[in-house]
Amino acid sequence: MLFSAPYQFLSDPVRARFEALETRFLVAWHPDDLDDKHEELAWVPNPGQRFVVDDEILDRFPRLQVVATPSTGTNHLDHDACARRGVRVFSLLDDRNALEGISASAEFTFLLLLNGLRRLDIGMQEVREGRWRSREDLLRGHELQGKTVGLIGFGRIGRKLASYCRPFGCRVMYFDPYVSAAAEEQAVRVPGLHDVWEASDIIVVCCQLNEETRGMIRGDLIDRCRTGALIVNTSRGEILD
Repeated sequence: MLFSAPYQFLSDPVRARFEALETRFLVAWHPDDLDDKHEELAWVPNPGQRFVVDDEILDRFPRLQVVATPSTGTNHLDHDACARRGVRVFSLLDDRNALEGISASAEFTFLLLLNGLRRLDIGMQEVREGRWRSREDLLRGHELQGKTVGLIGFGRIGRKLASYCRPFGCRVMYFDPYVSAAAEEQAVRVPGLHDVWEASDIIVVCCQLNEETRGMIRGDLIDRCRTGALIVNTSRGEILD
């Protein structure tokens, strides 16, 4: 097995389980980081790599049988190229029960939301530079309490975000045509995508990338934003045009 994800962040017990499978660990952000020929039967590629696993890359893996990505998104994998070669593709979506217990993505999204309002990253930089007193207007942020948060997508991440935002005194709404109205106990469902953009102080894009959502966020939606609205996208970048 080849493990080219950022393995240095693995806990010791998890890493030990991979090593028991005769795993080779490799930092591979660019195609040049890969060998010309690989003998591995299975490959765990980093989802943040700067290349797509396509025919050109797969030519270097003549014996490859399985590609498993430690992510829900798979746009860094060419599914057609893998299928032509009989390479099976797995992602976190293949274990829905375990996926529901993972909160890292939702917590990271909530961190970005809070930082966008409170400007903590800017404040820390100003403190390091010793000039915070002279630039207080730059550092002045906004409260989350009383804001309207609009969620584009109400799956695993969207539901967790709603549960985080409501105790902070937020009104939460969402647009997701594939979620039943029963979810309205956590947030208010709106009928159209434009409704979220017109009524929200904070818009969080957390839906799945597919052919329906690719390029879904366009200029006409941005034009409908409230003045000073905050947009957080922790979906795939291709959803924004």
